[in-house]
Amino acid sequence: MMKSSQREGGVQVGVNMDMSAIMVGLEEQAQAFGCDMAHINTFLAARTQEQELFVMRAHRKAYQAIKNVSPDTKVGLTLSLFDYQPEEGGEEAAARLWQEDFGFYLPYIKEDDFLGVQNYSRKIVTSAGAQEPAPGAPLTQMGYEDYPASIGHVLRKVAKEFPGELMVTENGIATDDDQRRCEFIKEAYAGVKSCVKDGLPVIGYCYWSLLDNFEWQAGFGKTFGLIAVDRSTQKRTPKESLQVLGALARQA
Repeated sequence: MMKSSQREGGVQVGVNMDMSAIMVGLEEQAQAFGCDMAHINTFLAARTQEQELFVMRAHRKAYQAIKNVSPDTKVGLTLSLFDYQPEEGGEEAAARLWQEDFGFYLPYIKEDDFLGVQNYSRKIVTSAGAQEPAPGAPLTQMGYEDYPASIGHVLRKVAKEFPGELMVTENGIATDDDQRRCEFIKEAYAGVKSCVKDGLPVIGYCYWSLLDNFEWQAGFGKTFGLIAVDRSTQKRTPKESLQVLGALARQA
Protein backbone atom coordinates (compact mmCIF):
# COMPACT_ATOMS: atom_id res chain seq x y z
CA MET A 1 0.00 0.00 0.00
CA MET A 2 1.40 3.40 -0.92
CA LYS A 3 0.16 6.66 0.45
CA SER A 4 -0.99 9.60 -1.61
CA SER A 5 0.62 12.89 -0.63
CA GLN A 6 -1.90 15.56 0.32
CA ARG A 7 0.52 18.33 -0.72
CA GLU A 8 2.03 17.12 -3.96
CA GLY A 9 -0.92 15.31 -5.48
CA GLY A 10 0.16 11.68 -5.38
CA VAL A 11 2.98 9.27 -4.79
CA GLN A 12 6.13 9.82 -6.83
CA VAL A 13 4.29 11.55 -9.63
CA GLY A 14 7.29 13.49 -10.84
CA VAL A 15 5.92 16.90 -9.92
CA ASN A 16 9.35 18.43 -10.52
CA MET A 17 9.24 17.53 -14.22
CA ASP A 18 8.29 20.10 -16.84
CA MET A 19 5.04 19.72 -18.76
CA SER A 20 6.74 18.58 -21.97
CA ALA A 21 8.25 15.60 -20.14
CA ILE A 22 4.87 14.80 -18.60
CA MET A 23 3.19 14.86 -22.02
CA VAL A 24 5.78 12.48 -23.46
CA GLY A 25 5.10 10.07 -20.62
CA LEU A 26 1.35 10.30 -21.11
CA GLU A 27 1.69 9.63 -24.84
CA GLU A 28 3.73 6.51 -24.06
CA GLN A 29 1.02 5.40 -21.62
CA ALA A 30 -1.63 5.80 -24.30
CA GLN A 31 0.41 3.75 -26.77
CA ALA A 32 1.18 1.04 -24.21
CA PHE A 33 -2.46 0.60 -23.17
CA GLY A 34 -4.08 1.24 -26.54
CA CYS A 35 -6.27 4.11 -25.42
CA ASP A 36 -6.58 7.83 -25.98
CA MET A 37 -5.01 10.51 -23.78
CA ALA A 38 -8.34 11.32 -22.10
CA HIS A 39 -8.39 7.93 -20.37
CA ILE A 40 -4.88 7.99 -18.93
CA ASN A 41 -4.48 7.96 -15.13
CA THR A 42 -1.84 10.52 -14.16
CA PHE A 43 -1.98 9.84 -10.39
CA LEU A 44 -2.30 13.59 -9.89
CA ALA A 45 -5.54 13.53 -7.89
CA ALA A 46 -4.70 13.85 -4.20
CA ARG A 47 -6.76 12.02 -1.62
CA THR A 48 -8.45 14.10 1.05
CA GLN A 49 -7.65 13.53 4.71
CA GLU A 50 -10.97 11.72 5.13
CA GLN A 51 -10.09 9.44 2.21
CA GLU A 52 -6.70 8.78 3.80
CA LEU A 53 -8.48 7.81 7.02
CA PHE A 54 -10.75 5.47 5.06
CA VAL A 55 -7.67 3.69 3.67
CA MET A 56 -6.07 3.45 7.10
CA ARG A 57 -9.23 2.04 8.68
CA ALA A 58 -9.33 -0.53 5.89
CA HIS A 59 -5.71 -1.41 6.66
CA ARG A 60 -6.53 -2.05 10.31
CA LYS A 61 -9.43 -4.32 9.35
CA ALA A 62 -7.22 -6.17 6.87
CA TYR A 63 -4.55 -6.58 9.56
CA GLN A 64 -7.05 -8.16 11.93
CA ALA A 65 -8.52 -10.40 9.23
CA ILE A 66 -5.09 -11.74 8.28
CA LYS A 67 -4.06 -12.28 11.90
CA ASN A 68 -7.31 -14.12 12.63
CA VAL A 69 -6.50 -16.62 9.88
CA SER A 70 -2.71 -16.75 10.24
CA PRO A 71 -1.39 -15.17 13.45
CA ASP A 72 2.26 -15.67 12.49
CA THR A 73 1.97 -13.89 9.15
CA LYS A 74 3.73 -10.54 9.26
CA VAL A 75 1.58 -7.62 8.16
CA GLY A 76 2.57 -4.07 7.30
CA LEU A 77 2.48 -1.41 4.62
CA THR A 78 4.90 0.95 2.92
CA LEU A 79 5.16 4.74 2.99
CA SER A 80 7.07 7.08 0.70
CA LEU A 81 9.08 9.50 2.83
CA PHE A 82 11.39 12.43 2.15
CA ASP A 83 14.35 13.28 4.35
CA TYR A 84 13.21 16.71 5.56
CA GLN A 85 16.18 18.79 6.66
CA PRO A 86 15.31 22.14 8.28
CA GLU A 87 17.44 25.20 7.95
CA GLU A 88 17.40 27.70 10.80
CA GLY A 89 13.82 28.87 11.16
CA GLY A 90 12.42 25.90 9.26
CA GLU A 91 12.06 23.51 12.17
CA GLU A 92 8.31 23.94 12.59
CA ALA A 93 7.65 23.58 8.87
CA ALA A 94 9.81 20.43 8.71
CA ALA A 95 7.97 18.94 11.70
CA ARG A 96 4.64 19.70 10.02
CA LEU A 97 5.73 18.04 6.78
CA TRP A 98 6.94 14.95 8.65
CA GLN A 99 3.64 14.78 10.51
CA GLU A 100 1.75 14.86 7.20
CA ASP A 101 3.99 12.24 5.62
CA PHE A 102 4.45 9.92 8.60
CA GLY A 103 2.91 10.97 11.91
CA PHE A 104 -0.60 11.08 10.46
CA TYR A 105 -0.38 7.35 9.70
CA LEU A 106 1.42 6.23 12.87
CA PRO A 107 -1.69 5.55 15.00
CA TYR A 108 -2.90 3.11 12.33
CA ILE A 109 0.40 1.29 11.75
CA LYS A 110 2.14 1.25 15.15
CA GLU A 111 0.92 -2.30 15.83
CA ASP A 112 2.09 -3.56 12.42
CA ASP A 113 4.90 -6.10 12.27
CA PHE A 114 6.93 -4.11 9.77
CA LEU A 115 7.01 -0.86 7.85
CA GLY A 116 8.23 -0.59 4.29
CA VAL A 117 10.25 2.60 3.79
CA GLN A 118 10.46 4.23 0.37
CA ASN A 119 12.93 7.09 -0.04
CA TYR A 120 14.68 8.75 -2.95
CA SER A 121 15.93 12.13 -1.74
CA ARG A 122 15.89 14.91 0.80
CA LYS A 123 14.12 18.28 0.93
CA ILE A 124 15.62 21.36 2.51
CA VAL A 125 12.96 23.15 4.58
CA THR A 126 12.83 26.86 5.46
CA SER A 127 10.12 28.80 7.27
CA ALA A 128 8.40 29.00 3.87
CA GLY A 129 8.27 25.21 3.56
CA ALA A 130 10.05 22.61 1.44
CA GLN A 131 12.35 24.11 -1.17
CA GLU A 132 13.29 22.99 -4.64
CA PRO A 133 16.89 21.72 -4.98
CA ALA A 134 19.42 24.55 -4.82
CA PRO A 135 20.80 25.88 -8.10
CA GLY A 136 23.70 23.68 -9.14
CA ALA A 137 22.69 20.77 -6.93
CA PRO A 138 23.12 17.38 -8.62
CA LEU A 139 19.75 16.13 -9.85
CA THR A 140 18.35 12.79 -10.92
CA GLN A 141 16.28 12.36 -14.07
CA MET A 142 13.19 12.71 -11.89
CA GLY A 143 14.25 16.18 -10.77
CA TYR A 144 15.08 15.05 -7.24
CA GLU A 145 18.34 16.05 -5.60
CA ASP A 146 20.91 13.25 -5.92
CA TYR A 147 21.36 12.59 -2.21
CA PRO A 148 21.85 8.91 -1.30
CA ALA A 149 22.44 9.60 2.40
CA SER A 150 18.72 10.34 2.81
CA ILE A 151 17.70 6.68 3.19
CA GLY A 152 19.82 6.24 6.32
CA HIS A 153 18.48 9.47 7.79
CA VAL A 154 14.86 8.46 7.19
CA LEU A 155 15.34 4.98 8.68
CA ARG A 156 16.73 6.53 11.86
CA LYS A 157 13.88 8.99 12.13
CA VAL A 158 11.20 6.35 11.55
CA ALA A 159 12.79 4.01 14.11
CA LYS A 160 12.34 6.63 16.84
CA GLU A 161 8.56 6.31 16.51
CA PHE A 162 7.75 3.00 14.87
CA PRO A 163 8.48 -0.07 17.06
CA GLY A 164 8.43 -2.80 14.41
CA GLU A 165 10.84 -4.06 11.78
CA LEU A 166 11.89 -1.83 8.90
CA MET A 167 12.27 -2.86 5.28
CA VAL A 168 13.64 -0.57 2.57
CA THR A 169 11.09 -1.29 -0.13
CA GLU A 170 12.24 1.38 -2.60
CA ASN A 171 15.47 3.33 -2.95
CA GLY A 172 17.33 4.18 -6.11
CA ILE A 173 18.32 6.72 -8.72
CA ALA A 174 17.06 7.56 -12.19
CA THR A 175 20.15 8.31 -14.28
CA ASP A 176 21.71 7.37 -17.61
CA ASP A 177 25.14 7.38 -15.93
CA ASP A 178 25.58 3.89 -14.50
CA GLN A 179 28.85 4.83 -12.81
CA ARG A 180 26.88 7.35 -10.79
CA ARG A 181 24.33 4.62 -10.03
CA CYS A 182 27.14 2.43 -8.72
CA GLU A 183 28.29 5.17 -6.37
CA PHE A 184 24.72 5.97 -5.30
CA ILE A 185 24.16 2.34 -4.32
CA LYS A 186 27.40 2.21 -2.34
CA GLU A 187 26.57 5.43 -0.48
CA ALA A 188 22.97 4.45 0.24
CA TYR A 189 24.03 0.99 1.38
CA ALA A 190 26.58 2.51 3.76
CA GLY A 191 23.78 4.50 5.41
CA VAL A 192 21.58 1.42 5.77
CA LYS A 193 24.46 -0.67 7.09
CA SER A 194 25.23 2.00 9.67
CA CYS A 195 21.64 1.77 10.91
CA VAL A 196 21.93 -2.01 11.26
CA LYS A 197 25.23 -1.65 13.11
CA ASP A 198 23.54 0.70 15.56
CA GLY A 199 20.83 -1.83 16.30
CA LEU A 200 17.94 -0.58 14.18
CA PRO A 201 15.64 -3.47 13.11
CA VAL A 202 16.30 -3.14 9.37
CA ILE A 203 15.51 -6.51 7.77
CA GLY A 204 16.21 -5.82 4.11
CA TYR A 205 16.96 -3.46 1.26
CA CYS A 206 15.26 -3.43 -2.15
CA TYR A 207 16.76 -1.29 -4.87
CA TRP A 208 14.34 0.32 -7.34
CA SER A 209 14.46 -1.11 -9.85
CA LEU A 210 15.78 -4.36 -11.35
CA LEU A 211 14.90 -3.33 -14.92
CA ASP A 212 14.70 0.03 -16.62
CA ASN A 213 10.98 0.38 -16.13
CA PHE A 214 7.88 2.23 -17.30
CA GLU A 215 7.28 5.18 -14.98
CA TRP A 216 3.54 5.86 -15.11
CA GLN A 217 3.81 9.56 -15.75
CA ALA A 218 7.30 9.72 -17.18
CA GLY A 219 7.34 6.82 -19.65
CA PHE A 220 10.48 4.84 -20.40
CA GLY A 221 12.86 7.80 -20.30
CA LYS A 222 13.64 7.64 -16.57
CA THR A 223 16.16 4.84 -16.18
CA PHE A 224 16.33 3.43 -12.65
CA GLY A 225 17.31 -0.10 -13.58
CA LEU A 226 20.22 -2.38 -12.79
CA ILE A 227 19.45 -4.02 -16.12
CA ALA A 228 18.94 -2.08 -19.36
CA VAL A 229 16.04 -2.99 -21.63
CA ASP A 230 15.99 -2.47 -25.40
CA ARG A 231 12.28 -1.73 -25.89
CA SER A 232 12.39 -2.61 -29.59
CA THR A 233 13.68 -6.15 -28.96
CA GLN A 234 13.12 -6.58 -25.18
CA LYS A 235 16.78 -7.62 -24.86
CA ARG A 236 18.07 -7.28 -21.30
CA THR A 237 21.64 -6.14 -20.64
CA PRO A 238 23.00 -6.20 -17.06
CA LYS A 239 24.75 -3.02 -15.96
CA GLU A 240 27.80 -2.73 -13.72
CA SER A 241 25.53 -1.48 -10.94
CA LEU A 242 23.92 -4.93 -10.80
CA GLN A 243 27.32 -6.39 -9.94
CA VAL A 244 27.92 -3.69 -7.34
CA LEU A 245 24.66 -4.43 -5.54
CA GLY A 246 25.26 -8.17 -5.77
CA ALA A 247 28.70 -7.80 -4.24
CA LEU A 248 27.29 -5.76 -1.34
CA ALA A 249 24.58 -8.37 -0.79
CA ARG A 250 27.16 -11.14 -0.58
CA GLN A 251 29.03 -9.17 2.07
CA ALA A 252 25.93 -8.63 4.21
